[in-house]
Amino acid sequence: MLTITAFGGTCEIGGNMFLLNDGRTKIFLDFGRSFCRESRYFEFPLLQPQCREDLLKTGLIPNITGLYCGDGLHIRYGADETEFSLEGKPCEPEVQAVLLSHAHTDHCGYIGLLHPDIRIYCSPITKRLLQIMRDLNSDFRTAAPDASIIPIPTGDWVDIGTMRVKRYDVDHSIPGASAFAIEADGKRLVYTGDFRLHGPDNAQKTTQRFIEEVTAEGIDYLLCEGTCLSKHELTESLDNSIHHNLDSEETVKQKCAELFRKSKGLVIYDMSPMDISRLTRVLEAAQHSGRRVVLDSKKAFLLLFLNRGPDGKIVPNLPEPNCFRILLSRTKLRSDSKWHKQCFAPAEQAHQKLADHQNGLFVEAAWYGRQGHEARLIAQQRLRITKTKETIGEDDLSLPDELFIWGPHGRNHILQNPDEYAIITSNGPGILLQMLQMEQRMEGIYIYGKAEPFNEEMEFSHKILLNWLELSGLQLEHAHTSGHINRKHLEEVIKNLNPKTLIPIHTTAEKPFEGMHPNVKILPPGREEKL
Repeated sequence: MLTITAFGGTCEIGGNMFLLNDGRTKIFLDFGRSFCRESRYFEFPLLQPQCREDLLKTGLIPNITGLYCGDGLHIRYGADETEFSLEGKPCEPEVQAVLLSHAHTDHCGYIGLLHPDIRIYCSPITKRLLQIMRDLNSDFRTAAPDASIIPIPTGDWVDIGTMRVKRYDVDHSIPGASAFAIEADGKRLVYTGDFRLHGPDNAQKTTQRFIEEVTAEGIDYLLCEGTCLSKHELTESLDNSIHHNLDSEETVKQKCAELFRKSKGLVIYDMSPMDISRLTRVLEAAQHSGRRVVLDSKKAFLLLFLNRGPDGKIVPNLPEPNCFRILLSRTKLRSDSKWHKQCFAPAEQAHQKLADHQNGLFVEAAWYGRQGHEARLIAQQRLRITKTKETIGEDDLSLPDELFIWGPHGRNHILQNPDEYAIITSNGPGILLQMLQMEQRMEGIYIYGKAEPFNEEMEFSHKILLNWLELSGLQLEHAHTSGHINRKHLEEVIKNLNPKTLIPIHTTAEKPFEGMHPNVKILPPGREEKL
């Protein structure tokens, strides 16, 4: 008997976590974070989960034997708690695999907790993106070991216990997105993940191929996302930004090209972190307008390291380093560094008073003092300054000094020549905080290229952005299209796929699905349902 349990992703947007069980094999469809449910118990940055137990006690992840790394083991502390020992016996996992649709956190946000013997099947690009995410933002919830992540080609059947699985490429606002077909207990289930039909032309074709192939083979159960329906339902409760979605990625590029060309002053484009297709197209539009493109350091790291993994070039036609410059973050130099001590060393007694005030001053890191992904971007400069005999590692880059912009001089140059530059970032308010000068306003526009707010947390963040725009003086524009299938296309897809049963997921508006199909099954959260 085949059953499904929705531990997340039903009656909500995101948090996808569906367990399929045929009595002998168990497979999860995604293992993602629900930001809505997390916000009931946690608040960034003051109150965050520190370990798996924090997520279990709040019911954010399922309590299944052997599902997590370290299950069956515990720490025994000594009487004074200064000594401890490891006790217990590791549990064998009852779950065999996770089918991971893509590398957005609401689908992969808890895979770092899983038992290492549980295989995570995904596209080759998704595996590489997970590695880059780990480099950019270390988080115990997402940092799965490489050995557990198994990339599989599109279109091939893979046996997982008593189930068979086939992966399909689909278009979404992140490269490497997948849909899956699963055969188990004589039934055929298709899981769309997140997908759309209005992306770039070549990407649309991948989704169309998926639809054609699964239609030809027949479907018993279709787990289909319906994010767009939730947005329609929430229109009245949101501000007018809900109406700013454009109809395609090509339209986004055209609008950006027009804004880059006609606008006076600096242009900042704020977009989602992993949308490579959007990044490439907006970058091209900025270049064609005659502006110099500046990327924040995380954007640059993503572009420069995406094809540097062991699998080689997995994303074709990425922009080369000569197409953009890199804006390093405004990082404070650590007071215990040798460069900081040299700056404030009281060579004379007259300088002692200056040294006494050192902690009240913000000393910005230059080539030295940077860590994480930025240290890897400036490996050549770091070695030159520290004068060590080390060489640049295989995973580091050798980039010329002129590619980087940092410090007051670099930012002032942009502000003094704003018509020449376009900054592309995923942290617009952070860039405004970095660029804005005391008691000055900026000339230019701020193009919002992200999903419109659809919950209280996103509405709060959007209001903060509006406050920064008011402070800076930049004019707000919009140029965005959804990464999710629109209602018209959704109705057509469901009609063409013609499943025996339609299961709405990744939506807060299940009711509209009932007008698209005669047999709609809504999964109750946390309850095992027979298929």
